[in-house]
Amino acid sequence: GTPGSEEDSQRPLTGKGSKRMEKIVRGLRQIGVELDMILTSPYVRARATAEILASEFKMKDKVAFTDNLIPPGNFDLLIDEITEKYNVNSLALVGHEPMLSRLISFLTTGNTETKITLKKGGVGLLSADDLRQERRAALQWLLTPAIMVKLSN
Repeated sequence: GTPGSEEDSQRPLTGKGSKRMEKIVRGLRQIGVELDMILTSPYVRARATAEILASEFKMKDKVAFTDNLIPPGNFDLLIDEITEKYNVNSLALVGHEPMLSRLISFLTTGNTETKITLKKGGVGLLSADDLRQERRAALQWLLTPAIMVKLSN
């Protein structure tokens, strides 16, 4: 990779970012989101985000790391990994932009060009019957960090 990408992998979540993330995941709890498993990029800030999520959902032993969530990412490899290893009802993916919004575009429209705005700390819920059969998902909702923080109060 480029020299910049090495530093990027080490960039931490700021104190402010952590506090905001705690509120965001509390918001997820408030709206009744349930999780079976958390799959995260190994980058420092993604890992920190996944830990906050795991802590709030009491699932510290249910966190897995994957290089397939490192940008720019290969969606086919990521989906293969998910279908082969994680046969769960609800899987959280913790990663980076613009990869995640492109993944949402890929799964909902079949291409990565649809403009989807996913802010830092933003959350989307997609549903799929069987990603093995068809690499398609339906977008249930996309919520901004600001809305998530409001929900946490």
